[in-house]
Amino acid sequence: MKSNLSVLVVFLLFFVTLKSVSSINQDENNILPNSNEQLSPWIEADENLNATLGKTISMKCIVHNLKNYKIAWYFNGILLSLNNIRIK
Repeated sequence: MKSNLSVLVVFLLFFVTLKSVSSINQDENNILPNSNEQLSPWIEADENLNATLGKTISMKCIVHNLKNYKIAWYFNGILLSLNNIRIK
């Protein structure tokens, strides 16, 4: 079960972070893109989770600057959801 969650997280990181931000300007607590540049998508996720077999867990995953990219959720090679905002 734990390896399946790791595969899911790795897949999400690969799928969403296709480009890297080359440079950003920091203005106090705000992160602003340069005038000719936009921020790339990035993921804010929970820390590592431990799961007990047979128990239900919830994984918080927030994607910033998604733009036209889509998010696919897989479990054991089966597509669970494509570009839904919330999965229960």
